[in-house]
Amino acid sequence: MDDDLGGGQGPTYPNTWRCSVRIEAEGRIYVGRLHVPEKQGRVSDLLADTRPFLNLTDVSVDGAGELEPFVAVAKRCVRTVRILGEGIGTR
Repeated sequence: MDDDLGGGQGPTYPNTWRCSVRIEAEGRIYVGRLHVPEKQGRVSDLLADTRPFLNLTDVSVDGAGELEPFVAVAKRCVRTVRILGEGIGTR
């Protein structure tokens, strides 16, 4: 299954799979591609690890038409994460 964000220009990372997500954090809405390391396998594993940030690429912030190539969202600020689509890259 392909993601639904179109052909953005954000960076790609080896040994990861990407999924499209909607993240609500501190009154903002981020829609972009979350990069999940193969060794973790699940988004929930990434949320539970010790790294303080979620790295997103090809990100729309608050519904803006322009995509940001990269945004790091502090996990401590995240209220909700919704998976919109998954399956890009190795899994």
